[in-house]
Amino acid sequence: MLTQEDSYYWSANQKHSLQEDRNHVIISVASANVDVVKSKIQAAYSVRNINLLRSVSGLLIEFSQNAPSLESLIRSHPQIEAAAYGLRLEGEGPPVFPTGEILLQPKEGMEIHGILKLISAEYLSYEATKYDTYTIRIKDWQKVISLANKIYESGLVRYSHPNFIAAIERYQVTPTDPLYVQQYYLNQGNNIDINAPQAWQLSRGLSQVRVAVIDDGVEAHEDLNGRVVQGFTPTDPNGFGTPADPTWPDNIFPFTPASHGQACAGIIGATHENVGVAGVYPCAQIVPINIFNEWFIDDNGSFQFVNYNEDVNDLRNAIDWAWNEGQADVLSNSWGFRNQNANFDAITFAINRARTLGRGGLGSVVVFASGNEHQTFSGVTFPANVNGVIAVGAIDRNGNIWNYSSRGPQMDLVAPSGNVGGAGDLVTTDRMGNLG
Repeated sequence: MLTQEDSYYWSANQKHSLQEDRNHVIISVASANVDVVKSKIQAAYSVRNINLLRSVSGLLIEFSQNAPSLESLIRSHPQIEAAAYGLRLEGEGPPVFPTGEILLQPKEGMEIHGILKLISAEYLSYEATKYDTYTIRIKDWQKVISLANKIYESGLVRYSHPNFIAAIERYQVTPTDPLYVQQYYLNQGNNIDINAPQAWQLSRGLSQVRVAVIDDGVEAHEDLNGRVVQGFTPTDPNGFGTPADPTWPDNIFPFTPASHGQACAGIIGATHENVGVAGVYPCAQIVPINIFNEWFIDDNGSFQFVNYNEDVNDLRNAIDWAWNEGQADVLSNSWGFRNQNANFDAITFAINRARTLGRGGLGSVVVFASGNEHQTFSGVTFPANVNGVIAVGAIDRNGNIWNYSSRGPQMDLVAPSGNVGGAGDLVTTDRMGNLG
């Protein structure tokens, strides 16, 4: 049972309430013991889903009934090093999971050692990350929320909150054949388009603008003509922003192959050289960043879904790498959190760094899709609702906002887009060969 000290976490200078979900558990296990513990848990309990977490060397478990207490789970399986229950933000949406880490940034002039004295007996280690931020690893995962709150409420930090694994999704459409005459969003008779030909008459670009596509990866393509540079995968130092190429069952719903980033890159920067489609800015250099690399299959009994378990720290690192090491002028993000109440300062501060420090101090442009959640909840999703982000909603070829498109006062503009979950009409690039 959550206590008064850990029934909330702080972000955006506000308390965000948490409710415990005892059917969902995250555990940390030494990598050599993961398979053994997984088999023992499946044999001992009624388990609906159990999935490997490579990022923290552990398991995500959903019990179907008679879920054990954390104490009995750890007592029965001594290989378990730490465990915590899943949590519901404001009591709604998919569960989020603490990872035993706290993300924080001290206030100016504050030293990390003074902050660590507040929790001196409770932490295992700390790591100084870029931009005067820190990751603190906690011994007892069940205390991570109360300790993060204690640090924030001390007044010594700009932010302090747990490093959660929280559900994110790609805001995707289904591309079809790559033919310019079908790219209605560039130019069509009813003028529900972006007036691309008129813009091209002025300029198709005299210099290369670097656009970070923060998505599920981009790879070399004949229609991108050598302009995909080496990128970044937060969970894989050798990933370099390329797609993960997962092997998924044929019956997952919806079928979401790792090609969404490739489709976005084609809209942004495909060549104008009689190959495939025409990109809006054919000189753009594409900086691929893959934040959909850690995946698992979630079986809800009727359908199988692909979920991802990159954590908040991975997403912060992706944004910071984009504007800094990736030198991106523009950060393109067609993703967001599935939970209406998601809000994480670590991500907000990374976005603000991009907006103020990118482009050599001029600030990079940060664009997010407003979300695909209108039929689930009202309002623009996080991080599209962060101040200063350009939040873009989706309209059809006739100018009507799509029923799925998240909307609200934080939405800045709309752009032509396609339907989701079926045969779309948004034409762009696909992956080449058998991967497309």
